[in-house]
Amino acid sequence: MAVAIGCAQGGNPPTAVGSPSVTATTTAPASGNNRCAQAEIGPQQFTGDWNEQGGPTVITLGADGTLASRGGSSNESGTWSYQPWASTPGKDAMPAGEDNECVLWLHWVVPAPPTDLVYVPLRITGTALELSYVGRGNTVTWVRPGNGS
Repeated sequence: MAVAIGCAQGGNPPTAVGSPSVTATTTAPASGNNRCAQAEIGPQQFTGDWNEQGGPTVITLGADGTLASRGGSSNESGTWSYQPWASTPGKDAMPAGEDNECVLWLHWVVPAPPTDLVYVPLRITGTALELSYVGRGNTVTWVRPGNGS
C-alpha cells in the first residue's frame, strides 16, 4: 500500500500515488462518536469549501464524510475523516508516541487509483487552515474561497 503525506503543489489533489487495497467507510466526521471530537481542533471545523492559496481547485469536505474537488484540471471525489494517526494509512510515517494525535485523512477514489493523504492540522480559523506535510516538513495553507484565494 502506498500512502502520500500531503497534497500535490498547485492545489490539485494528487493522482500519482495509489493504494488500491485501501477502502474507506463514509462516517460523519463531525459526530460526537469520533475519538477526535473533543480535540483542540474539532472535526466540524474542517467542513465546507477550501482552496489551497493561489490554486484554482475548490476542495469540499462534507459533514457526512464526503470529499470532492472541482476546478483545475479535473473533478475528484472520495471520503475524509479526522481521527487518531494510528488509525490511518499514514501510520507508518507517524513519529513515536503520536498514536493518538488527530490527523486529517483524505481518501481520494475518483479518478482511480485510490490515493490517501494524511495531514496534521496546525491551526484553523473561520477562514484559514494550516496543515503540516509531515513527509516533506512544510506547511500548506488552505483558505475559504473568497478569503485570500
